[in-house]
Amino acid sequence: MTRVRIGALLCLLLVSGPLRAQGTALASYHQESWGTAEGLPHNLVLDITQSADGYLWLATWEGTVRFNGHEFEVVDERAVTGLLGRASTELERDPEGRVIAGTERGELLHRDAPLWRVADQGSRMPSLPIYALQVGVDEALIGTAGEGLWQWREGEGSQPYAGAEAISRGIVFAVLRQQDTLWVATDTGLFRDDGRGLVAVGSAEAFGSDGVLSLAQDREGHLLIGSERGAWRLSAGRIEPLHHDLPMDSYEAILVDRVGEIWLGTATHGLLRVGRRGVEHLGSDQGLPSNRVVALFEDSENSLWVGTSRGLFRLREAPFISVTERDGLTDPYTRTLLELPDGRILAGTSSGLFWIERGPEGDRVVASALEGESVLSASLGADGALWIGTYYNGVVRMRDGEVERRFGREEGLPSSQVRALLTDADGALLIGTSRGLTRLKDDAIQRFDAADGLPSESVLSLHRDRAGVLWVGTAAGLVRQEGPRFVAVEEDSAVGGLRIYGFAEDAAGRLHVAHDRGITRLEDGRWRLLGGDLGLPIGAAFSIQFDSGGNYWLSSNRGVLRIGRGEADEAFRQGVPLRSWELFGEADGMASSQGNGAAGLPALASRNGRFWFATAGGVVHVDPVDLERFDRVEPRVRIEQLRIDGQVRPWRSGVVVPAAAQRVEVRFVGLNFQIPKKIRYRYRLEGFDEDWVDSQTQRSAQFTNLAPGQYLLRIQAASPAGSFGPEEARLALEVEPWWWEHPLFRIAALLLGGALAALAVRLRIRRLERQRAELQRRVDQATADLQRQASMLQEQNVELDAYAHSVAHDLKNPLATVVGMSSLVRTIGDGMPDEQRLDMLVRIHAAGLKMVEIIDSLLLLGRARSDSEVALQPLVLGPLIEETLKGFAAEVTVTGAQIETHSGMPEVRGFAPWVERVLSNYIANALKYGGEPPQIEIGATRMGDLVEVWVKDRGQGLSAEAQARLFQPFSRLGRVGGDGHGLGLSIVRRIVERMGGSVGCESRTGEGTRFWFRLPAAYPDKD
Repeated sequence: MTRVRIGALLCLLLVSGPLRAQGTALASYHQESWGTAEGLPHNLVLDITQSADGYLWLATWEGTVRFNGHEFEVVDERAVTGLLGRASTELERDPEGRVIAGTERGELLHRDAPLWRVADQGSRMPSLPIYALQVGVDEALIGTAGEGLWQWREGEGSQPYAGAEAISRGIVFAVLRQQDTLWVATDTGLFRDDGRGLVAVGSAEAFGSDGVLSLAQDREGHLLIGSERGAWRLSAGRIEPLHHDLPMDSYEAILVDRVGEIWLGTATHGLLRVGRRGVEHLGSDQGLPSNRVVALFEDSENSLWVGTSRGLFRLREAPFISVTERDGLTDPYTRTLLELPDGRILAGTSSGLFWIERGPEGDRVVASALEGESVLSASLGADGALWIGTYYNGVVRMRDGEVERRFGREEGLPSSQVRALLTDADGALLIGTSRGLTRLKDDAIQRFDAADGLPSESVLSLHRDRAGVLWVGTAAGLVRQEGPRFVAVEEDSAVGGLRIYGFAEDAAGRLHVAHDRGITRLEDGRWRLLGGDLGLPIGAAFSIQFDSGGNYWLSSNRGVLRIGRGEADEAFRQGVPLRSWELFGEADGMASSQGNGAAGLPALASRNGRFWFATAGGVVHVDPVDLERFDRVEPRVRIEQLRIDGQVRPWRSGVVVPAAAQRVEVRFVGLNFQIPKKIRYRYRLEGFDEDWVDSQTQRSAQFTNLAPGQYLLRIQAASPAGSFGPEEARLALEVEPWWWEHPLFRIAALLLGGALAALAVRLRIRRLERQRAELQRRVDQATADLQRQASMLQEQNVELDAYAHSVAHDLKNPLATVVGMSSLVRTIGDGMPDEQRLDMLVRIHAAGLKMVEIIDSLLLLGRARSDSEVALQPLVLGPLIEETLKGFAAEVTVTGAQIETHSGMPEVRGFAPWVERVLSNYIANALKYGGEPPQIEIGATRMGDLVEVWVKDRGQGLSAEAQARLFQPFSRLGRVGGDGHGLGLSIVRRIVERMGGSVGCESRTGEGTRFWFRLPAAYPDKD
């Protein structure tokens, strides 16, 4: 079956990471995959290559795709002028490392970063898919799908390859040049050209009826051939099977890696590797997206990228190695670890116990026990026996993988849930359970609980320090043993009340505690906390380990955290927040970032310096020394995009920024496909920034409103543990000045300015004259204003004089009554008849009420005169008048007054208490002076945007002179029977004016009086 028959052009799957020949089995490499869900434009990836600047390039049906480790960017007809066919079918690099792409329409695309162009091939080149490219300097061999082999030269176009008539109507799948020999793989077999034209090599029996699909050369110079019926090697003129254990299949891709291992992509058997281990296989049941593999590529970081029919796949070696189901760990949910004397690692999981052994083929599980039991903790006894703590069945004693004895609740344990075990030097076993601490020695059990000082009976961890002190971590804090009892560490000690998961002592003997807020260190008698407030990027820490450099390694629910010793010391001793750290997870080879704690030993440092961690996805281990080669790979920094005011702009080494531009954004990337998301960046715009700007992992720089001038943007990238090196990306920016900022314009402006100087002086004189006149006008205006203010002050002084006189007069009479009568009562009260004494008290009370009324009126007047604001609201007059009249019920009864109130009165806008006070004043006057008996009429009339409210009586009326003084403060009308204090109508005027209204009176002697006030209507007139 040819590529044409299988739908042609199958999909690539990327495999990345440095592959070392020495050890790791094929199935043990770290795997990653990408598809359309991750941004790949099409799952059918037809070819893979890498340009000299470090980018990975993919050929897909949706165009040529650039991958930077973060996202995919498509190069299609929108990005290339004159491009006819979007689909890219073949990729190759020229001798200078530039990418050449062949399309489904027979076009050649040349990339000269960052631009692309379509090569001129003349009019003879058929519009057929390109399946093969062999690129030289300004020339290329082109294998087509149906028109054989063509040759292209810059400036000459394309023409059929000389001497290739035998395949002129064939499909060319691959071309390979070995020194002076050209090999061509076609649908009719293998052909060779040694300068005398193409001749067939081999037979149909060897290669199959559909011919040869792929070619490669091994390290010895032998030709490797992938055909429909197998993989072959051409050696000394003989064609023989590449390996007898290879399956019969179509071999679409062949790759020889840097150490000589041969990788094979098949149609149905997935990925194969032939090397020192014989034939190894990786299929869809082991993580490969599809068993159809059509493209293979090894990048500059020794990662293997694989193209399949279901996406892009990568195999790479990772710093962390995971032991999972594929290695025999049938239950990956691991809770506790223990290193055995023979170097094997014991792993306790939620359904059994497993022995892990490291060998030349990688990690593997060599034994298991306690199937189905949830294992929480483990300890090695002094006699070599294993003590295993379980979730449901207490403690198990084992030897040589067999159970010797069990200790549960029936044997005296307070609980069957055992989370911590510790073997003491005297052979005793300390058992931490959910119901307290137990000491087991010679089958005798001693129990400790809250009565012995434990803050919680749930024991999570145990530790005997170098000084012999026993520390117990509980679910409610930390305790240490002192004699027969346990003493809790104080609540404010940075460990009190916390869930204590683990202990560790560094080389200096300082005790460290892992808990649910981070880690705490005991130093010089003081507990110091390193948690989230000091930049710790995790919440709970389950364990603490130290490498040979004193660096901290913490396990957590978010992965494994490494903190440099210096960083940790500054945080503990000086409270300086952490500036740098590394958090490792799935991208670094961990099967799961979720570490497990609150049981046993969730992490350990083996005797060979390797760290082991229990996770929800299996057992994970790493060599800190080996990790350095991953962390120290320095990325190559590249500028990817330039935007000016949001618009993408082309650039090479520099760009001119228009004067009107307000925002310049530059996006960049550090090309390292192993740890792309951990790359750190810094940049500096020379001429703008005084120092480097640390952008952490942010991949863009933005600048706004740059002044005209020359700038140079420098960008550097570094790996997590590395430093910023000399390599950097540079972009020159020239910000254009506005036309008025050009030097020529400034010279012209200077000359013109000189010519206009005289005119400016004359204009200045005229302006000064106008200013003088304006100043005189303002002085005159200010003088007039001062005169008006003086007049107002004089009026206020007169008013205040009247106020003082009136207040003195009005308060004098009631006050004299209070003083005189109270003195009389005090002097002769005992000899005074009860009726007379009661009458005097009533008069004293009435005089006091009168003074209160006077004072209230003064306060209301003061408020009406003040500048404070009141909230005006729509008011319904009817209920307000009715409520006001209730206060005059007694006067109405006594006087026999007749009061008529109109209905359907319009609403006004005002302040209810003040409106009620105005009405009260008007009604009170009407009751006093409205006749005998008083006849009163109350109503309201709409007057445009105003409402006039009036109170009319049938009394004697007022003279013109009295009306003139009516609303003046502290003046009386002199009406018969008048006993007011002269403040009422003055207050009415003040408060009505404060509400935006006015007051007035209409009266004729002998005909009665009509008092009114006007306020804004509640709602404007619609007309």
